[in-house]
Amino acid sequence: MRFSGEQFEEFNRIAAREDDRLFAARLRAYRPNLTNHLSDRALVDEVKTAREAAVETGLRNTGLRARFVMIHVLLTPYFWSESEAHAMLYAATGTPDIRFGDVCALIRLAAAEAGCSEEIWW
Repeated sequence: MRFSGEQFEEFNRIAAREDDRLFAARLRAYRPNLTNHLSDRALVDEVKTAREAAVETGLRNTGLRARFVMIHVLLTPYFWSESEAHAMLYAATGTPDIRFGDVCALIRLAAAEAGCSEEIWW
């Protein structure tokens, strides 16, 4: 599920504007097989839910916020509420961006162990 650099930059720009509708539309355009089970309204709601969760965790980097939303919608819904990810995201050490990087590494490792490395784009 590789995204081109250009595609990911587009998501970063949209994330910076917090345009949930456009973000959802681009996700559907780039990955219809992973989003067609959701209505347009539901997809926008999922994007908004994840964006708000990313902000709540303290993520400042818009690229990381975009990744947070994409992981929720395309890979692992509500990953941030899983006990291990939650503990990492809200640990007392590091910055929110670094802690999220740790969660991303955990997801990458889990995907590799499950034989699904092709699902990881970062």
